[in-house]
Amino acid sequence: MVSFFPKPYPDEILYSVMARYHIRSANTSPKVTLRELFNSPSTIATADLPSNLNILSENLQFFSNYTVEELIYKYTLYPFYSVFLPPKRAIQVKESMKAEQGGDIHTRAGIMASSVAMSRYFRFCPNCLEEDLQKYGEAYWHRLHQIPGVVVCPVHAVMLKDSTVPIQGFNKHEYQAASLKNCPITPNQQLYSNDTLENLLLLAQDISWLMNTKLSAKQPEWFRRRYVALLIEKGLATVTGRVNRKRLLDNFLFFYGHEMLEALNSTLNYQQKHNWLLNIVRKPRKSFHPIRHLLMIRFLAGSLAEFFNIDYDYKPFGDAPWLCLNAAADHYLQPVVTDLAISNCCDTKKPVGTFRCSCGMIYCRTGPDTTEDDQYRIGKIKAYGTVWEHKLRELVEVQRLGLRATARQLRVATRTVKRYALLLKLDTSWQSCDEYESVPSQEQPEDDLTYSPR
Repeated sequence: MVSFFPKPYPDEILYSVMARYHIRSANTSPKVTLRELFNSPSTIATADLPSNLNILSENLQFFSNYTVEELIYKYTLYPFYSVFLPPKRAIQVKESMKAEQGGDIHTRAGIMASSVAMSRYFRFCPNCLEEDLQKYGEAYWHRLHQIPGVVVCPVHAVMLKDSTVPIQGFNKHEYQAASLKNCPITPNQQLYSNDTLENLLLLAQDISWLMNTKLSAKQPEWFRRRYVALLIEKGLATVTGRVNRKRLLDNFLFFYGHEMLEALNSTLNYQQKHNWLLNIVRKPRKSFHPIRHLLMIRFLAGSLAEFFNIDYDYKPFGDAPWLCLNAAADHYLQPVVTDLAISNCCDTKKPVGTFRCSCGMIYCRTGPDTTEDDQYRIGKIKAYGTVWEHKLRELVEVQRLGLRATARQLRVATRTVKRYALLLKLDTSWQSCDEYESVPSQEQPEDDLTYSPR
C-alpha cells in the first residue's frame, strides 16, 4: 500500500519520481515497489511511455490530486509523440498507457519502426544537475533530456551527457534514480560545429514548447497540407502542389547541413528517389517520427509555435465562398461560389483560379488576390451559363432593349451581346444581317472583361 509519494520536481519524468519513491520507501526489492505502486510485481519500469497508469493514479488518490491524464501529459513523453499521430492511434496509445498491459505502446507510437534511434542511456545536463543538487538536495531525471533529438539543454545551451544508467536496464523492473555516482561530469568536448549546436538548441527549444503546450493529435494530411502551402510560398512547389525535388533537397541541406541531420539519424541522399523528406510532403501512407516533422516545421515556418498558431493553407484567392459575377443572376455579387480549381500559369507561374457558380457561369482570373477589389475582377469568362442566356433572351426578345442597353444590363461588351444573339438565333431589333456576319465565330477566344462589375 502506498502511504506517501514524492512531489515531482520541475520537468521531472515519472520514471524518476518512482525511482525516488523506491529510495524513500526503503524497499529492498524493486518488485515490492512495483506491487505497492501498480499492484503487480511484473510491471516494467519504462522511461518514456509507461503503462498501468490507471492503477497508479488510483493508488495515489488518497494523498494527491494526480489524475491519470495529468500523469500522462505532464510526466511522460506522450505529448512528444501524440500530436504527430493520427487521432485514433494517439487515443489507442494513451489507453494502452492507462491499461495494465502496454506491450503495443511503442509499436503504435511508431517508435519500433523508426530509424531515429533512442538514446541508450539516461541523459543529463551538468548545469541542471548542479542546480538541482543545490536547490533540492538531490538529482533527478529531467523529462526533456530523455526525448529523442534533444542533444542540447534548452535552458543552459550546453551539450547533454550520458549517464551510466541504461534506458532499458539490466533489470527491467527496477527504477534507478539519478545521482552524482551515475551522472559523471566529464570534460566538455566540442562534437559539433557552432552552426549545428545552434540548430540543435533551437530544436530543443521547439520540443520544450511542444511538451508544455497541450496540442491535440492531427491527421497526417493536416501536416501535409501545411507543408505544401509553405513550400508554395517559398517557391519550392508549384501552385498545384507539385514539389521541386532538387530545389527542396538543396535548400533543406543548406539550411541544416549534413552534420545536423546525421546527428538526428535523418540523413538525406540525392540518389534516393524516396527519402523521408520527399515522402513527408506526399500523400500520407505512414507516420513519421516527430523529429522529422520538427525539422520540416523549423525549415518552413521558423518555429513550432508559429506553425501551429497560423493558418498556412494556400489560399491565393482567399476563403470560400467567392462572389458570383454573373449580372444576370439573382445572387449577383453575393458570396455563393464554392467551386474553385487552382492551376499554374505556364508563362508567369502564378496561380490561376477557375470559379464555377451554380448559375452556370464559369470565370477565371490570375492571382493571387492582393486587394479587396481583386475579388470583383474577371480575367476571362469560359461560360456564361443558362441563367445568363435566358436573361439575354428576355432583354432582347421580350423587353426589346437596344444593343448598348442590353450590354449595360449584363455588364458585358456589345460584341459579346452580338455574338450570343447570333449563336442563340435571337430575334433582335437592333442589328442587320450584315452585322451578324461580322460577329466572331464561336471557335474564337472568349472576350476578356476589362472593367470591374461593380
